[in-house]
Amino acid sequence: GGRVANDAAGARSFRHGPTHAWVDEVTWIRADGRVETLTPGDGAPDELGAVLPPLTSPWPRVRKNSSGYALDRFSEHGRLFDLVAGSEGTLGIVTEVVVRTRSVPPRTGAALIGLGSFDDLSPVARGAVEAGAEACEYFGRRLMALGRLDRDPRLADLTLDAGVALLEFSGTADEVAEGLAAARSLGASLGGALTTTDPDEVFDELCAVSPIYHGLDWQRVAEGRYQWPVPEKGHPGTPRL
Repeated sequence: GGRVANDAAGARSFRHGPTHAWVDEVTWIRADGRVETLTPGDGAPDELGAVLPPLTSPWPRVRKNSSGYALDRFSEHGRLFDLVAGSEGTLGIVTEVVVRTRSVPPRTGAALIGLGSFDDLSPVARGAVEAGAEACEYFGRRLMALGRLDRDPRLADLTLDAGVALLEFSGTADEVAEGLAAARSLGASLGGALTTTDPDEVFDELCAVSPIYHGLDWQRVAEGRYQWPVPEKGHPGTPRL
């Protein structure tokens, strides 16, 4: 329910879209106590249509928009279902959800692309889309310094003046290899690229740039005994969730 109410969209929404794109049915409790089950084909009731009239100005077309009500989708289709995701509990409380899922991919891979300037971000984003990247994230110099990645010898061949871009790929072995090859080609025209399909290397890099994971590594996670935050080596974890 919380994921739908916030229309949660993590790093992999770059390829797969936010939560609302995967929801087939929602049951919620309205403010007046009514319990409703909605599907994408359900229209909006008259009272909401009066409060939220069609938009008269163009709506920006962006890859991710988690800001407030989905007035763009509502204006286009007039469906109450489109307003539930992202309403953050202001229109009702979500109690049940039917979602579609996808299989866990057999292989994953990651690429770090060095950035000589902020102007490199645009070609990286376009290249990530063309290569079919599952995620595309930017780590600036300050964040890299916090994670001590700016002194990591493995990144010595990358230009890090403006930070790095992290691209993730998943799928079959051939699909991942093709994506990483595209990332290396892109990196060659920018600040260099470092690629890997080794899960422990990928996870260790992520832990290095995130303070709540500093105490974790792939081996500790494989043991399945820790909950984050784990801020330093030897920390027992924080079983609060």
